[in-house]
Amino acid sequence: MNDGKTEPGGRVLPADAPPEEAIAAVERNWRASVRAFGLAPSTVVRDDDELFWYVTGLPDATFNSIMYANLLPERVDAAVDELFRLRTTYDVPMGWLVGPSSRPADLGARLEAHGLVHRGTLTPMTVALAVVRTEAQPVAGLTVERVEDAAGLEEWIAAEGRGFQSTGALGRGLAALRRSMGIGHGLPLHHLLGRLDGRPVATASVLLDGGIAGVYDVSTVPGARRRGIGTALTVAALQLGRADGYEIAFLQPSAMGRRLYERLGFRECCVCRVYG
Repeated sequence: MNDGKTEPGGRVLPADAPPEEAIAAVERNWRASVRAFGLAPSTVVRDDDELFWYVTGLPDATFNSIMYANLLPERVDAAVDELFRLRTTYDVPMGWLVGPSSRPADLGARLEAHGLVHRGTLTPMTVALAVVRTEAQPVAGLTVERVEDAAGLEEWIAAEGRGFQSTGALGRGLAALRRSMGIGHGLPLHHLLGRLDGRPVATASVLLDGGIAGVYDVSTVPGARRRGIGTALTVAALQLGRADGYEIAFLQPSAMGRRLYERLGFRECCVCRVYG
């Protein structure tokens, strides 16, 4: 069991926590990861009891969204109007994530009544860290290090861009956003860089917040895939969380990575719908 330590967002969640508590922790950690974009001066955030949204200005709805809503039914109209205003003001695509704690309970149907369309479904996954094997299968020539300085962050940014194949305005904007965020500024956010024979080829990040360890930004450059490098970076991220006393980890899988995470023991914990 954990030692009762606390981080932003509350006490470390025990591995045997009820499912509803684990889902609430997932939502807290996920929102905290997006809130970290606010470290960049260019990001605009509203974060109060009614709405949590963020606008980075990047030309992709992944980076501009309403992430949380706790609305009275009569306040939905005004919130939808706010979404439309944000799209126009910042000239960016922007969606709305409806998760388990979103209110009112019929929010998705109300958004569709306002003309928004269900664009996709996200399926966050969790794992009890005690069941994850301590070591990934060794990959010849691979080393994993924590980013500690500006030079390391630049290498991490370049590897992430290649890993996610972010090009053009999105690639340049994402690199600038990461650079202006810096290395955490005191947040419990840690970046990991994988090197293959000394060359940066893979990334991962860990956010220790909301009572759980959130794993983000897992990427491998195209020329280094299918060698177990993504698994190694994920395991390194999980080891970091476990070493710091955390008992549950969470991530949002890509279609490409889902089987990898299932092999590590991750299981779907809830369903979130994205509207736009």
